[in-house]
Amino acid sequence: GVWYDSAFAAPARPKQSDLAAEAVKAASHFGNTAAGSNANIQYVIATASGNNSTGFGSQYCAYHSSTSSTSGYVAYTNLPYITDAGGSCGANFNNLGFNAGITIVSGHEMAETITDQFPNGGWLDGQGEENGDKCAWIRSGQGASAYVTLTDNNQYPVQSLWSNAFASA
Repeated sequence: GVWYDSAFAAPARPKQSDLAAEAVKAASHFGNTAAGSNANIQYVIATASGNNSTGFGSQYCAYHSSTSSTSGYVAYTNLPYITDAGGSCGANFNNLGFNAGITIVSGHEMAETITDQFPNGGWLDGQGEENGDKCAWIRSGQGASAYVTLTDNNQYPVQSLWSNAFASA
């Protein structure tokens, strides 16, 4: 589901604690108030243009985390307004178009939340990288970002994800 929280104005520079609190509010809004109901859910906190956390575009494009609450552990993704960062977060990456970063970055975080829902408690390689990190921003060859066609018959730019099976690891 989608929920627009209009109770208060979003902070211009949301902190980690602001994003975590918003994820807990979203869990409550969607009726997920028990630990079991949040066991396999990710809340995406998408911020408006100009409302990005410090470090966006220079240290990260998006990230996923979790917080503990009376509703159990709540997994969430901080998804800033990706196009605010331009080429730093995927605009025109691999000639895939100005909005390429939106689907590349959001898909990356979705996959990492699935395999490492409560960070550093799931799949990590020997260097501490998650499955999306191992394939981020590959321009050519195996694993390069490319278009995929989904069931709506539209093409979306995505990055590949690490596969132990493919890599014979």
